[in-house]
Amino acid sequence: SSLSAMFLARIWLAQGDVSHVLVLAADRVGPFVVQGFHALRALTADRARPFDRQREGRRLGEPAAAFLLSGQPRTPHSVQLEAVGLDAEGFAATRPSLSGNSLKRACLQIPGLREVPPDLVIAHGTSTVLNDQTEDHVLAQLFEASSAKPAITGTKWCIGHTLGASGAMDVIAACRVLETQKFFHLANTREVDASFRGRYLTARADGNWQESKHRLTRVLVTSLGFGGVHTAAVLRKFEDLK
Repeated sequence: SSLSAMFLARIWLAQGDVSHVLVLAADRVGPFVVQGFHALRALTADRARPFDRQREGRRLGEPAAAFLLSGQPRTPHSVQLEAVGLDAEGFAATRPSLSGNSLKRACLQIPGLREVPPDLVIAHGTSTVLNDQTEDHVLAQLFEASSAKPAITGTKWCIGHTLGASGAMDVIAACRVLETQKFFHLANTREVDASFRGRYLTARADGNWQESKHRLTRVLVTSLGFGGVHTAAVLRKFEDLK
């Protein structure tokens, strides 16, 4: 939902209908939500382990987030929302198609994503069996021809799955990564599923981008929503555009 709001906001800004858009996101974990996920057998009694071979389900989180989108950068250190892609497949109410075609279409709405891959992907990474499998499949397809595959991480292992606000939380995480030039790990993920092909930042990986020779300039955020609404966004530092 959060990235869908950004998709609309970017259209309004590009058309000149508005000069600023304030995006607000919040989600509450009430009894109905908890029982619903229990019925789906999608919750773990332990810690969430995105993309781990022993992943067994998600943890839920309660967030509140806000950020301001502007037609003009406010400071030289602003982050640019380079592009947002959105696709709806309607495959099932609570899970994506295993083909991942809808998420792939959303990602490919971002111009040049394959030709110039992002440095980092903040994946949806719910820690459920089917979602992580689908997402790995899509990311592998997108960047299989790239000589430098992007690193992949996520936030849900530590803040939980924040449902409709999860995209906003990941956008804020992307802004922080661009500011600090440091990755963060999937700290609960010890052993990536052997069938996966992505370059995952697990607990054993080094998170300090400054030790690399390359500057972290672009971050891809992916989000898979109920009802088959899938979105992707690329963010980059404004100063890197000069």
